[in-house]
Amino acid sequence: MKEIGGYIEYEYNHGKMLHEDAIKLNCGRRAFSYLIKSRNIKKIWMPRFTCSSVIEPCIKEKIEYQL
Repeated sequence: MKEIGGYIEYEYNHGKMLHEDAIKLNCGRRAFSYLIKSRNIKKIWMPRFTCSSVIEPCIKEKIEYQL
């Protein structure tokens, strides 16, 4: 059985990357954290049904968030 989700299987990718100059991040939570830092976000509104793992970067980066 093959797992679904998680890390991109870099070890199986022997071809050329689609976007060579892209910033390589290993999960959505890290991508969200990078977005917060790069855009200098200070406050964000999120849906009430947001997963707690998405709220984690807000707490870590001391971002004011409202559900």
